Amino acid sequence: MWRLATNFILFQSCWWAAFFWQNDALPMMVALIALMLALSDKRKQDILLLASLPIALLLETSAAQFALLQFEGAWIPWWLVLLWVSLLLTINHSLRFITRLPLWQCFFLCWVCAPFSYLGAARFDVLSTPLPWWQFYLVYGLLWASAFTVIIVINRLAGRVEDNT
Repeated sequence: MWRLATNFILFQSCWWAAFFWQNDALPMMVALIALMLALSDKRKQDILLLASLPIALLLETSAAQFALLQFEGAWIPWWLVLLWVSLLLTINHSLRFITRLPLWQCFFLCWVCAPFSYLGAARFDVLSTPLPWWQFYLVYGLLWASAFTVIIVINRLAGRVEDNT
């Protein structure tokens, strides 16, 4: 139970650091991610799961290219990359419950919940979106839920690979 709580606290620390300090938070975020990996009892599966990071980056860069999200600079910011790394490291721990859901429930939960973080960040000028909030919520939520559900499928496959080794 302590690993689950620690994983949750470390992820939340990454999230809030990114929220408040963006790129100034990078050293702290790297240290928190290293700690998440060091404390993991599923390190091999977590590392395999990090191979799905390009899916998350494709989501974010596509959203930026199609002006769903806007950041300072030409590319998605490094703090968002590290935030995704830390999120991936919660899937086998503090977000483990989501891996046990049927895929349609995982998709729906992500579609309902994920856009709130981005809308909150937009409200405080961490990022911006030119769309009305409800359009962003529907479109980006659909994209985010699709990407995260694929990542969950990859995690399930990675778990099978780990079980067979």
